[in-house]
Amino acid sequence: MSTVDSYDIYYPISWIKTTTDLVFNLFNSPRKTKRSLPEEAECGSVDGIKCWLREGADINAPDAYGYTPLMNAAMLGRLDIVRALIEYGADIQRKGQFGYTALHAAAQSGHLEVVQALVKYGASVNCKNDDGDIPLILAVRGTHAEIIDYLLKAGSDIHQNGWLGQSAVHTAIANGDQATADTLLNREMMIGCSCSESHRHAREHLRQVSTCSVDE
Repeated sequence: MSTVDSYDIYYPISWIKTTTDLVFNLFNSPRKTKRSLPEEAECGSVDGIKCWLREGADINAPDAYGYTPLMNAAMLGRLDIVRALIEYGADIQRKGQFGYTALHAAAQSGHLEVVQALVKYGASVNCKNDDGDIPLILAVRGTHAEIIDYLLKAGSDIHQNGWLGQSAVHTAIANGDQATADTLLNREMMIGCSCSESHRHAREHLRQVSTCSVDE
């Protein structure tokens, strides 16, 4: 027996085929990224999303915190993923933990382009979370001026009360955000809404604050 012959190893054809298939699948499956579909929405790619969906993944499946892939993508400002998920059938009005929708998540996080895309695709601007907050109130709480302006033009209810019975105006005043409170009250006058009693008090409060500022 030659030296070379002593090291010859013969593998069954079935073993070779099985090994080849495993290697092929490793490099052609979305699981090679070791990410779940919700994780793909957070830090992956549109191609990764498509791979999971081709394999039959549930596009609306929540993660451990109750948030769907669309909600996670919206919260992180991933506009390309948001568009892809919606076009592939994600439920835009689906609620997650605390009653948040994708629009709540985007408005709170300050992602204007995502907010615009969600509204364009039909997201309700007056959908309430479990605290009664609509996206406008969350945008006010986060002082996201451009989103506030956009949501007002898109038809957000300026009188809607949310957490602790506070409207967007009350939230702005509680934050010490006089500019936003002025914007909201001026919007109320512009669209001809009847000013609520609490908003009349808010307007008077702002006048007093402005007077004190000038006097100082």
